[in-house]
Amino acid sequence: MLARLMSKGKHHIYRLKDGQAVREGVERRHLFNLVIRETGSEDTPYLARWKVVVSRSGIVDVEKVEDNSVAKENT
Repeated sequence: MLARLMSKGKHHIYRLKDGQAVREGVERRHLFNLVIRETGSEDTPYLARWKVVVSRSGIVDVEKVEDNSVAKENT
């Protein structure tokens, strides 16, 4: 569903290959910050955060950024 909302255009980058400048087409990437808050039978909620990089073709990368409880942040 999100892929339809992303721009279709390709961008170009230039890099050196064998001393020549080479033009390559690349897809645009988008970054989402995903935050999960879990509350259960424990007293303190649990927070986890991921950076998700996506393109129109699909998920490119997922990186866990932060992992802690709310009580740690408030002290």
